[in-house]
Amino acid sequence: MVAEGDPMFFLNAFEIQRDTFKLSQELALLALTEKRLDAAYLDQLIFAPLKAAIELAESDRDAANEELQFIQMEVDAGAASKMDLDRATARLAEMEVAFYKAKTESIQKSIDVEAELRRLDADKKDLNERLKLNAAIADMFRYRAQIAGKVEYHSYPGAFVEKGDAICTITA
Repeated sequence: MVAEGDPMFFLNAFEIQRDTFKLSQELALLALTEKRLDAAYLDQLIFAPLKAAIELAESDRDAANEELQFIQMEVDAGAASKMDLDRATARLAEMEVAFYKAKTESIQKSIDVEAELRRLDADKKDLNERLKLNAAIADMFRYRAQIAGKVEYHSYPGAFVEKGDAICTITA
């Protein structure tokens, strides 16, 4: 006995099932990647070292600036040479470059992470849409009872049938 809408039989939808399995695996891989990009993980292992590098570079820049000011006073007093002043100026320039490089790396990493998160979100949406489509296609391979009644099968599972062959009959 079947009720209206009960599944009667399924056609072989191996390709759809295989594709659905692959899509599910891709979705699971995206979930792992998304977990890797968790905010706490990023803060602790990516952005904390970048922030520390910025702070160190800023400290080095400030020290080089103080050194330059000290040497400038020494040059003005005649206790240091112009060469010492040039070296201090060059060191300050190097520290400025290192500071801005550290800041740039941090900004670039933030941009990269945001882009990766957006890509992950788009890929996840795409995979979910493809899974929905596969489910709809797979549902087309399921034949359901049009009416409630008693089923009389004219074939057996795995049998080959040709177009027009009766597989089953429902009597009300």
